[in-house]
Amino acid sequence: MIDAALDMADRLVTTQYEFLRSVVQAVVVLVFMLHLSWKLTVLTFLSVPSVVLLSRLYGSFMRKLTKATQADT
Repeated sequence: MIDAALDMADRLVTTQYEFLRSVVQAVVVLVFMLHLSWKLTVLTFLSVPSVVLLSRLYGSFMRKLTKATQADT
């Protein structure tokens, strides 16, 4: 029981560390991008919603295609 609690605590600390590292990395990249070209940075962030939408549409299409292919066999 104690080993399970210690294992869970260790995983929680690791998860928090990874989250903090990701946030710091994202901030550093954003600052670097803004330093290089603020116009290009704004354009990049404005294009994100369209890329996400296209990815979802493609994913949905591939799921339907996969299910249809599996149903045929």
